[in-house]
Amino acid sequence: MKILTTSIFIVTAIILSLNLSRFCYLKRQFISDHELIKGAIGFEMKIYESRRIKNSYEIKYSTISDFLDKNPNCCSLKNWWEEDIFDALLGKMLGYYISQVRMKYKLYNDEEKTYYNSYILISSCSKIVGRRGIES
Repeated sequence: MKILTTSIFIVTAIILSLNLSRFCYLKRQFISDHELIKGAIGFEMKIYESRRIKNSYEIKYSTISDFLDKNPNCCSLKNWWEEDIFDALLGKMLGYYISQVRMKYKLYNDEEKTYYNSYILISSCSKIVGRRGIES
């Protein structure tokens, strides 16, 4: 009985530690911060391209590398939310790990340098689960 209890405890501890470390069960691997950010940029580029007016003032992004070259230090990944740390921790322990990619990128080639601020919620397996943004 003691061996069974110990085994259950060890298995539970391993599962919880994987959940809290942003392990992707579907892909059976850890997804790096850089890969999550690239996934969010790819998603944002599709939205940006669909709403572009396509005039000479708007910046055209052809690839994720092009996006990063034109917007150095554009993006950051936030793994913990401030709103409700208990709910966030409980969700992570149950395997629902959501990070927030924050990005600020140029919209136009003019001197005003208008930017777009986008906040993308992304799962530990690179699935987009939410997005909001505003021009600044």
